[in-house]
Amino acid sequence: MKQVRLIIFFLILGLFSKGQNDVFRTKVIVSEIGLVGGGVVVFPQTKDTIAMSDDGIVTVNLAAKENRLFYILWSGWKTQIFRFENGQCDSAVSTVMVPDTSFYQKFYDSKKCPICLRSKYVLPITYHLPTKKMFRKARNGKMYLGGCMVYDYSPHFYCKKDEFEF
Repeated sequence: MKQVRLIIFFLILGLFSKGQNDVFRTKVIVSEIGLVGGGVVVFPQTKDTIAMSDDGIVTVNLAAKENRLFYILWSGWKTQIFRFENGQCDSAVSTVMVPDTSFYQKFYDSKKCPICLRSKYVLPITYHLPTKKMFRKARNGKMYLGGCMVYDYSPHFYCKKDEFEF
């Protein structure tokens, strides 16, 4: 009888425990604004996007292998990079912030691309009115020109392989 109770207990526990599934759901929040909508989910490996709903909820089906690496872009700001190599995630709805500068800090420090995780293709981004020397360096693949305007959350590096600014 104790074994039957124990089995029933574990079955009930399994029903109410946080499980794994192949759908990622999150809410996107900007610290000064709150819940936002109107952004896109970017799949950098396929250069594909899907629109975020107007209520700030993002849903990504991880069953497709090409959907397992992505980030969310809102008004030029990026969330962290999400990786689900096994196609599974916690079934709970989480909240993500844009911009997520703390996530990218370790990649700034190591000069590694957060997409391919390599430093081989990473160039520094330079913000200024370019000189002839800067144009030459950019042409030769020594730097990436970021334009004249610098903002609080302007990216620091560019990955040539993934065409990704971070």
